[in-house]
Formats: sequence, C-alpha cells, structure tokens
Amino acid sequence: LALERSTLPVVVGLGTYTQPREAYLRDMAIDVAETDAEREAVDIEFGSLILLAEHLDSWLGALNVKAKTLDHYSRVVSEFTNEFRTNKDVTPVTVTRWVSLAWGKKSNKAIKRDLGAVRGFWKYLSIQIHGDPNVLPNVFAGASSLGHKRTREHRAFTGSEYHQLLSICADQFISDVMRVAIHSGMRIEEIFQLRLADVQDQVFLVKSSKTKAGRRSIPVHKDITQTVARLQDTSTDGFLVSGQGANKYGQRYSSFSRKFDKLLESESLRGETAFHSFRGSFSTALEANQVPQVEVARLMGHEIGGLSHDLYSSGPAIEVLRQEINKMSW
Repeated sequence: LALERSTLPVVVGLGTYTQPREAYLRDMAIDVAETDAEREAVDIEFGSLILLAEHLDSWLGALNVKAKTLDHYSRVVSEFTNEFRTNKDVTPVTVTRWVSLAWGKKSNKAIKRDLGAVRGFWKYLSIQIHGDPNVLPNVFAGASSLGHKRTREHRAFTGSEYHQLLSICADQFISDVMRVAIHSGMRIEEIFQLRLADVQDQVFLVKSSKTKAGRRSIPVHKDITQTVARLQDTSTDGFLVSGQGANKYGQRYSSFSRKFDKLLESESLRGETAFHSFRGSFSTALEANQVPQVEVARLMGHEIGGLSHDLYSSGPAIEVLRQEINKMSW
C-alpha cells in the first residue's frame, strides 16, 4: 500500500521528510545492488542513465523524411552512439572534442547540419525517457562553431572547356545532356525529371525543383532544337532523357554522374568543376549578353521579390525569355 503513494516518508536521524515514490524505489534498488553492472541497470530502469544505441532504431522509425535523408541521419547518429555509450558520457567538452576529431575537416555548414540530426535524436531521448524535450541539457553549442567557414564552390566552365569536353566525349548521350545543361541552366535532377509532356511548344516546363521559384519555363535554345527533337523521338520510357534506371532514392542520374565524373577526371577538371558548373556557365553567358537580371532570375529559377513564379508556356512573357536566351551562343 505504501508503494502506491506518490510520496513516502523517510526517517533520517530524528527527522522525517517525504521523498517521491520513484526516488524511494531507486534508493531501495541501489541499496541491494552489489556490482557496477547492477547499479547501472538500476540507473537505466529509473531513467537517470540512457543507453543511447538502444533507442536509435525507434528514433529512425519515428521519422518522416525521404529515404536519402533517413540514410544520412542513420549514418551520422550511429557515429554518435558508437562514440558515446550513455547520456552521462555526453558533455559539452566530450562532444566538442569528438566533433573536432571526427568531423573537423567538414565545413561549418555541414557540421551544423549533422549536429541537427544528433540534436533531434537527443530531444527524442529526452521526450521518451522524461516526457520533456528539455530535460537533457544542451551539450552541442560549443561544437556548432567548429569546421572551416569556406565551402568549396565549383566554378563555371569556360567556352573552350565545354567544347573540349564535347570533342573528347565518345558517348552521344553524355554530349546531349551537356548541350541541354549549358543552354538551359537546369540542374541535373531537373533535366532527368523532364517527361516528354514537359516539353511543349519548344519550352521546357520544370515542374519539380529544389525551390518554389525553381518551378519555371525555359525556352528551348535555338542551337539545341535538333538535340531535343532527337531525344524526344528516341525516348522509350516517356522521359526526355530516356533509358535511365532509378537508384533506391528515385534518382535517375546516378549512372550518368559516374560517367560524367570520369570525363572530368580525364581533363583534370574534377574538383574545381562539376556538372553544376554548366549552370554557372549559363548564368555567366546571360549576364555577358546583358540579359536583364529579372529575366536571368526567371530562367535560373531564383527568387524575384513580388513577382509570380508560376509556370507559363505561352504569351508575351515566354517570348521575351526566348529572345533573351537566344542572345547567347556557345
């Protein structure tokens, strides 16, 4: 009957005070524990000690994120739970030291991103064990400032580099994708997501992009109309860039990326440039031809304050973009 009460009287010397039931039971268990393992088991049972790795799978199962993000979170937090066995091992000092040694070569931006996953796991533990997201202390503040500040940026391809890549490329498929990229400014995922129905009246309709502003219409440049027509005529699966299987994340460009990276390596361009460099070349060419910034932003899918970014495929607006994009030539 006594153990059903929320608090219990405890006599110490001549005085009596009340103690929460959970604390009373823990003290009783500690009194009879004879080994370190038994005392640790008591701490785990009563929530003062948490075996971190035991909760990793349940946390991952509770997340509602894309498969690629889930894999990344699993990898990052597994590193954390492999380093720290229990919550008592996790302190501002030990976390900062670990991040410095394990992730020190990453950019500050990457470290903050990965710590975001660890923070999410930490908050989950606090809620699951204590019912409050703020019971476990914030031990990550010091580590958030680590990492180098400058992130690697890929430069744009020059015109001569673009033509050199075309000249040494024996794969028509890779050449076609390069031509589309440098004449449209589309990201690699945007190109590979285009279906035949997304090319209408010589206009690319980008319906899926990284940002809302990325949903845009891009006139097909006059110099690649034949390339685009051939891709349409030879498609076997309804995609403009046909015949590419998706990986486990649904990405259709994985095989292409590997081949393209080898092409860059052959010209000692990998590292300072990447496929994304075509986007930089496109932007640079537009600006060199004095295309207005508003139109450059529309074609690139950048935010334009106060203006609509809805898809459009006909009318004066698209014709203005067609005139502007055809000013450049490679």
